[in-house]
Amino acid sequence: MSKSSSWGFHANITHERVEYVLKQYGIHGNYVCRRSQTTPGSYTLSVRRRNDINHYKIYNDGESFELYDGDGFASVPDLIDYYRRNPDNFVDKDHRIVELTEPLIMEDDLGPVLDQESWYFGNISGDEARQFLHERGSIGSYLVRESRTNPGFYVLSVRRSGSSNMIEFLISNSEGKFHISSTKRKFKTINELLEFYKTHPLIDKHTDQEIQLQEPLCETAERVRNDIRIAQEFEWLQFEDKTNTNPKTAGLMACNKRKNRYKNILPFDCTRVVLNNIDPTIPGSDYINASFIFDDQSSGLFIAAQGCLKATVDDFWHMVYQENSRIIIMVTNEIEKAKIKCVRYWPDYGLTSLVDGRELTNVDETSTGDYVIREFELEEDPLPGRDTRRLRKIFHYQYIGWPDHGTPGDPASLLDMLAQIDTTQKTFQYPGPPVVHCSAGIGRTGTVIVINMLINLLQLKGGVDEKDVPQTVQKVRCQRGGMVQTEAQYRFIYRALVVYMKRLREQQLTQQKNENQKMDYGNIDVINKMLQELDVEPPDDKPPLPPRD
Repeated sequence: MSKSSSWGFHANITHERVEYVLKQYGIHGNYVCRRSQTTPGSYTLSVRRRNDINHYKIYNDGESFELYDGDGFASVPDLIDYYRRNPDNFVDKDHRIVELTEPLIMEDDLGPVLDQESWYFGNISGDEARQFLHERGSIGSYLVRESRTNPGFYVLSVRRSGSSNMIEFLISNSEGKFHISSTKRKFKTINELLEFYKTHPLIDKHTDQEIQLQEPLCETAERVRNDIRIAQEFEWLQFEDKTNTNPKTAGLMACNKRKNRYKNILPFDCTRVVLNNIDPTIPGSDYINASFIFDDQSSGLFIAAQGCLKATVDDFWHMVYQENSRIIIMVTNEIEKAKIKCVRYWPDYGLTSLVDGRELTNVDETSTGDYVIREFELEEDPLPGRDTRRLRKIFHYQYIGWPDHGTPGDPASLLDMLAQIDTTQKTFQYPGPPVVHCSAGIGRTGTVIVINMLINLLQLKGGVDEKDVPQTVQKVRCQRGGMVQTEAQYRFIYRALVVYMKRLREQQLTQQKNENQKMDYGNIDVINKMLQELDVEPPDDKPPLPPRD
C-alpha cells in the first residue's frame, strides 16, 4: 500500500475506513482528504477533533474549490494550507474553530487499492468500456470502472452475445460492503464479488438472459504504469505549487476585491496585465484579474483571464484593445448548473453595444457543434488629424462542449477549434496575445493554454518527451497560480496530445503517398508509445489537422 500524499490525500479510502484510521492512529487536528462519495469532482476533509471525527465537504464547481460559498481556491492543497494558517476562518455549524495540524500520513495496510487490480479501468466512460471489450475481449470478458453518475459506486461491464454486445451492473458500496444493486448478497471486497459471479450467473432483468463472467479484460502493465505515473506527476505539481511565493498585492487591495470572481484566485504582481491610459486618481484603476503567460520555447504569449463580472466588462475590453488581442477563447458557458460563470460581454448577433467607450458590433456568428465562432468589430481610435472611423476585427471562439464537471470525452473538437484559431491568428500582421478565459481563469484556461504550448513545442522540436508535459504545466503555474486545476484536466492534456499526434501520423502518411516525401517528427514515438492506450482511437471520420507552420 502506497502512503497517502504530502497534503493528506487518499483517493480510495472509504468513509468507514477513514474514521477507523483517524481514531486508531490520529491525534487532535490530524486530517485526511479523500474523494467525495456523493458529489462528483468534490472532496471530503475528515478531521479528528479530540475524540470525534468530523467530515467537511470541499465543493468543486468546475472552476474552484471551496468550503464556504465564495471562498474559492485554485486547488485543494491551497485551501487546506489557508485554513491551517488561518484557523479562525474554519468553523463548524456551532461556530467552533476546526483546527488542522498535520495530515495523517498512512503507511500501514488500509485495504486493497483498486488501482493495482488488473481488471480495474478507473474513470473511463461507458462508451470507452464498450470499445475496450469489443476490441480486446470475448464473450464473458469483463472490467470494472468508476460510476460517473453514482460517486463512490462502481460499474461491472461485461461483454455478451447479441446485438447489444455489452451489459453493465451497478456495484453499490455501503457500510464497507459491495453488492450488485439488483441483488442482496454482499461481499467484503469487489474481488470476492467477481469470484462469486464467475460460478453464479448474473441475470439481465430485461431479457432474463444469464450473464456468465469468464476472464477479466486486464489492463496492460504499460497502461497501469503510465496511469500511476501521471497521478504521481500531478501530485508532484501540487507539492511544487507550495514553493511559489510570488506576491498578489494588487489583487488583495480593498479597491480591487469586487473585481475578483473568487477572492483567493488572483494574479501574481509580476505577471498581471496592467491597464494603461486610465485615471490615476482612481485607486486600482489599472487592475484586472488577468495574467500574461509566456511560452519561452516558441516565444508565444497568451493572456489568461477570469470570466467577466458586470463590474469588469469595460476593463476586459480595455485590455483586449490595449494588447491588440485579435482572438478571444472562452472555455465556459455563461451559466452552468444554475451558477453564473461569466456575464455576457458582447452584443447579440447584428447588434452593437458600447464597451469602454467604444462601439462593439457582432457582425457574424456560426455554430459548429461544440464551439461557436463570432466575429466582432471594435471601434478604433482615429488617426491623428483624421476623422475616419476605423474598425478592428476580433474573433471570439466559445467552446461549449466542456461538461460542467470533468473534461470532454473526446479532445477532437477542441483540437479542431485550436487549429482554426491558429489559422485565424496568422491572418493578422501584428496580432497581440490571444485572451483565454473560463470562469476563474485557471482550470480549463490553463488546460487549453498548455495543450496549445505543447502543440507548438512538438512542431518546433519535432517531438515531445515525458518531461515536457509536467514541465510545461509547472511553467504556466509560475505565471498564474493553479493553472490546470484537477488531475482530470491534467490527464486530458495527455489524451489531447495523443490524439493530435495520431492525426499528425495520418497526415504524414497522406503526404508520403501524395508527394512521396517523408515528414520528420523526430521522437514523436516516445510519448505516443508510452500513452497509446490512455485514450480510444480518434473517430475515423475526423480529417487530419492542417499543418501549423
